[in-house]
Amino acid sequence: MRGFTELPMNTIDEIKSRVNIVDIVSEVVELRKSGRALQGFCPFHHNVNTPAFTVYPDTQSFYCFGCHAAGTVFDFVMRQRGLEFRETMELLAAHAGIELKPRTVEDEAQDRQRTRMQELNALAARYFNYVLVQHARGNRGATIWRGVISPSRRLRRFSLAMR
Repeated sequence: MRGFTELPMNTIDEIKSRVNIVDIVSEVVELRKSGRALQGFCPFHHNVNTPAFTVYPDTQSFYCFGCHAAGTVFDFVMRQRGLEFRETMELLAAHAGIELKPRTVEDEAQDRQRTRMQELNALAARYFNYVLVQHARGNRGATIWRGVISPSRRLRRFSLAMR
């Protein structure tokens, strides 16, 4: 039987969208409003003087200024309950009312096809980069590109290093 170790990204994204980090953290930490964030005492280290644990609802993340623990709701649950990722996903999916289904043969075939398409896309990008940068047929295009976009931005956005 296929397991839950590799969940489709859309399932993970659905869990993220349905689970509010404030609700999960509030089960174990008393939070108080502090501007746009919420603060409380960190459940990961002993501290009774200053609330150093901060939850950011707008980014669905947390950070402790004392022990530097940080992450998403998944990281919080894994660390707080000592769970592996798979167990955390099952727990949060149940909390959100999402049924986790084992991966099917079709899911795996779709993943293989997606991976193959990404490989082909990378190959095509390398080919067109070669033609544009190193081949005589790319001189006209390279000349146009040089005038349109700065070299650092061109390299960062399109992986094109012009001669």
